[in-house]
Amino acid sequence: MNPPNNIPEVNYKLPDYYKLSCVGLLLVPCFILTFVCPVLDFEKIALFSETNGELKYNPVVEYSYLLLTVIAIITSIFGCTCLCVGNKRYKNFLWCWLLVPTLYTLFTANEMGDIPFDCPSNYSYTSITIKEACEIRIANLICMWAYFACFIPLSMTMYSLLNGNR
Repeated sequence: MNPPNNIPEVNYKLPDYYKLSCVGLLLVPCFILTFVCPVLDFEKIALFSETNGELKYNPVVEYSYLLLTVIAIITSIFGCTCLCVGNKRYKNFLWCWLLVPTLYTLFTANEMGDIPFDCPSNYSYTSITIKEACEIRIANLICMWAYFACFIPLSMTMYSLLNGNR
């Protein structure tokens, strides 16, 4: 038996107001993290410098990351991210952005030496500055990955809105 011809066609396209709601929900944490990440990195550099060489950071990695976060602030303020995401090269942009937290995490993985990654309170730090540097470092890594986790779905949703896709 054939189905009746009067069955309405199902449209799987998500309405734009749902997409706009997603953009709004993702935009707030992404915007906040855009400013928090460079502040944490700057503070990390300052604290590592205060340890008299006990903690060493890679200046090329740190200042490159700091520069990229400042560029993210500038593009956020001027709304260039919205315009760039609509470009056909958007997928390449997202893959490149994945490299930033991945490479930064790899290059900074051993900079705390023997200090555990989670900066436990029962560890015997040589100074309060070392403990603070450890805590700032982990906060920096968490915020960097949280920014990435917010930025990817935000940019995909914005791309979808600009191109009229699902």
